[in-house]
This record gives sequence, C-alpha cells and structure tokens, in this order.
Amino acid sequence: MQLDQADLVQKEQEITNETVSFDPPTSVTNSVYNAFMMSLAATVEYTSIVIEPGETYEFENTDTISKSIYSNPSQSKGILYDSVSYKEDGDISTVHMDYGISPIGVPGGGTAFITNTGTAALTVKVTDVFTYSTSEDPALERVTVSKNES
Repeated sequence: MQLDQADLVQKEQEITNETVSFDPPTSVTNSVYNAFMMSLAATVEYTSIVIEPGETYEFENTDTISKSIYSNPSQSKGILYDSVSYKEDGDISTVHMDYGISPIGVPGGGTAFITNTGTAALTVKVTDVFTYSTSEDPALERVTVSKNES
C-alpha cells in the first residue's frame, strides 16, 4: 500500500530522474556576492603613507605575486606622481610620469619607486606584504633638453 502511494505522489509531482537546474534571482546572487566581497575587504588592513611634494619612497613587494599600491592622485587637485616598478630580476615593469591614476602594480619580489611631482600631498596605501622607506633618488631623473640639444 505504501509503495502505491509513493508512485502516486511521484506521478502527481512529475518527478523524473533528470537534473534540475536552479538559478537564484540576480538580486540574491548579487547581495550574497557583495556581502562576501565586503567580508574579504574588511579583513585586509592597509597602512597609509603620506608622500609630500618632492619626496620619494621605495616599496618592496615581499610576496611572490603581483600586488598593488593604492593612492589618491588627482590632476585637478595637483596630486601627481612619477613611478617606476621593477621586476624581481631588475628589469623595468612599468614607468609613469606625472601620473594621475591609481593603482600601481608591483610584480612579486619587485620594487617600486614613487616620487610626488604634484603640488599637494599624495597618500598611498599598502598591505603588509610591502616594506617601504624614503629614498634620496627620485623615481625618474628629469633632464631639460633645449632646442638643438640632444
């Protein structure tokens, strides 16, 4: 008798052996994803370093993968910088002159130099994978070349 009832329920609900896919509403997916990303972001701690106009800092990425240095550049506010990033083997990775965009990528094991070329303080933020110190040498050496000079 119980077997007959189970067969009847299966027929009424049209249960099959096929796979059924479930797609949650986009709003649910986005809210779960956003909550997950916020929880990850909350666990990352940043150190802020203020670089005054004319100052240079050296940053070493102690991790084996590329990491980013975040900053607050703004051409309209006079917050610009020169930067050069080096790979672990010493080859140049990227170069920026009077740059106003964030972030700066630093290859794993690599080093970056950032010089504030603007008229206002530049704030950079790094995670604990970076060691940093001031540098006497600017990120880029600027040379003025006059007409008919090379």
